[in-house]
Amino acid sequence: MKKLTSFLFCCVLILSTGCASQYMQPVVHSPSTAQLTPEQSAIVFFRDTSFGGAIQAPIAESVNNNVAFVGIVSANTKLLHKTAPGQHVYVVGGESSNLLFADLEPQKFYYVRVDPKMGLWKARFKFEPVIPGNAADLPDDLAGCKWVAPNTESQSWFADNKASMQEKLNDALADDKKEGATERVRLNKNDGLPNLIQDQK
Repeated sequence: MKKLTSFLFCCVLILSTGCASQYMQPVVHSPSTAQLTPEQSAIVFFRDTSFGGAIQAPIAESVNNNVAFVGIVSANTKLLHKTAPGQHVYVVGGESSNLLFADLEPQKFYYVRVDPKMGLWKARFKFEPVIPGNAADLPDDLAGCKWVAPNTESQSWFADNKASMQEKLNDALADDKKEGATERVRLNKNDGLPNLIQDQK
């Protein structure tokens, strides 16, 4: 019993502390590098907490019901994902999977918190779109996150784990079909901002 208690304590400690990801590389997004063309929209996926930091949050897009790699978001990091305007579906991995349905306007920046929750064996993640009207704390939340971008190791990780991510997407889509559209996590067109929120100096 004592050993079991110690093991569970260690699990909680790992889940509640941060861990840098070897799968992403640090980047800098200046106003010029973050500009969007009329054919582009952008989503900033971010984790502004160290809870569950030892577990990475892999994100993929559903393209014709097949997973396409977006990136891996670890504790206190943020990822700028540029894409085409219109409708998109994203999935985040972890102990379970969660879907985000996005309807994006051209030249708009959208913000989505990747929120870790305690799972049975490891962290599970949920998408939480940030609504502009409720975003007073967003600059402060983002200030504690470092910009990252995929590197060769993350691409290799995704290649090795693509089947698992596909299974998570399939399961999440099946659950969505049962639950109905009213239960969906959504990014709406008017949730976007005209400019990228710059790092506070």
